[in-house]
Amino acid sequence: MGFAVDPRLMRTHQRAALYHLTSKVSDPVLRAKLTPDYTIGCKRMLLSNDYYPAMVRDNVEVITDGVREIRENSIVDSTGREIEVDVIVYGTGFKVTETLKDQRIIGRNGRKIQEAWQDGVEAYYGITTAGFPNLTSTASTGPSGPASASSTGHAPGG
Repeated sequence: MGFAVDPRLMRTHQRAALYHLTSKVSDPVLRAKLTPDYTIGCKRMLLSNDYYPAMVRDNVEVITDGVREIRENSIVDSTGREIEVDVIVYGTGFKVTETLKDQRIIGRNGRKIQEAWQDGVEAYYGITTAGFPNLTSTASTGPSGPASASSTGHAPGG
């Protein structure tokens, strides 16, 4: 509520969150990638004891460059670097349908996500979308529920 009424009320929470980040992530470059560029509370806060430890693991890389291409077992980022991937996490925030408006997400038989959702967003049990076997949504109720916050997908064959 503080972020809507008076963002200054969120400063204590912001300081606590940044202290927690600093205590768990020693690499300043990674810490910068993980630091939001918006006031705390403007988007859903992640309360977790294992998120930052997962981000500093040797087998995890946080990539903030744009993705130019998705291949069967890799992505090519905007710098031209090809990176093998097991999972691609695409965090869309609260505006799922607006975020996907210009995205090229193509399912079975060449159907675009925009066509599948033209009459409204639907997902089986709030998680999977018919015709898009590698697209899953995570949140308490998926893209067709009120608490939708993020989506994940994995590369075919990954």
